[in-house]
Amino acid sequence: MLSAIYRSVLMGQTPLRARPVKARQPRLFELVSDRIRAELAAGRIKPGDRLPSERDLSQQLGVSRSAIREALRSLEMSGVLTLGTGANGGAYISEGGPDGLSRSLHDLMFLSNVEFDRLVEVRSALLKLAVRAACERSTLSDIVALDQNVDELEEIYAREGMIPAIVTVGRYYELLGVAAHNDILAFLIASLTSTVTTLLRQADLYITPAFVAGRRLVTDRIRERDADGAEQALDDHLTLAFDYLARRRRIKTKDA
Repeated sequence: MLSAIYRSVLMGQTPLRARPVKARQPRLFELVSDRIRAELAAGRIKPGDRLPSERDLSQQLGVSRSAIREALRSLEMSGVLTLGTGANGGAYISEGGPDGLSRSLHDLMFLSNVEFDRLVEVRSALLKLAVRAACERSTLSDIVALDQNVDELEEIYAREGMIPAIVTVGRYYELLGVAAHNDILAFLIASLTSTVTTLLRQADLYITPAFVAGRRLVTDRIRERDADGAEQALDDHLTLAFDYLARRRRIKTKDA
């Protein structure tokens, strides 16, 4: 069915050709990627839909299969598509998630020399918005998930150490985004947290009792619907965590 949709929407249009422009001429696979994104934005395809085969897309868009293949890989890297193999293989529109943005942010950190402090600053501002919203909108299941996360953090850290616990550390912030019941806010926090978590894997860190206690206090304030108290508890927690991280980085640099 989706192939028929593409045929009716795309076959009536002029086959894709790169047009001369003053700026860098877009490559053919980029035009293919833009066309698929346009179809998604227009609602003619949606998450979970399977795209036509490479051969069908090549015929419908009037471009080579290599251009189609490169476009699909590019969209996979961006998180727009999921490419499968085997009997159920093919290109599917992704359900959505922070992975594509996280990869872009991670690359930006290194290619543009963005300071880690600036990344943390933006995430902190978003988290403060999240805890205030969570005080109004969070459900019992949201609060239970936050409590369970802190319990799990203590258990994993005690049993396996810091490296396995890093994902659980980041998950708490993601859960704050979920508890805000704002999809955009949750998406941004998850993306930034994924990047921060990747960078923290390179640091020599420890979980302290004060760190855990700070998280429990944030959760308690959300449970009490105390927006000012929750924001203050979060600010104290993040300041403690950031100061500790800064000290560990200085020590590691000195030792090196």
